[in-house]
Amino acid sequence: MAKVTTENPDNLPLAAMMVKNILERNADDPKISRVMDGIEGDVALFASQMQIGLYFASGDVRISPELPSAPKATLSAPIDAFLNVGLRKRLISTAMSRRVKVKGDPMLLLKLARILRIK
Repeated sequence: MAKVTTENPDNLPLAAMMVKNILERNADDPKISRVMDGIEGDVALFASQMQIGLYFASGDVRISPELPSAPKATLSAPIDAFLNVGLRKRLISTAMSRRVKVKGDPMLLLKLARILRIK
């Protein structure tokens, strides 16, 4: 089972606390936990004016207010667009409006979409 930890919890932006909560809940699901176990590499998330670094290694994820120096993937969007993706609401219109910007490893981004699903 994947373990979710935070670095500098007192300095985490609100979006990082939301991501932490989502990942912790999803880590309890065996299917999603297997996906998390298969992710290796760092991800930079930009949600509105907030930045989050996700560091995946050996089935664990560390959440930090510091961005990775060389992320394998980058995802940026306004916070409401992140919520739409997580809730699986208005996916087509959110994607078509180009409010969500992605860069990097497409397979990692697909896995990220699965583990950030809000239940």
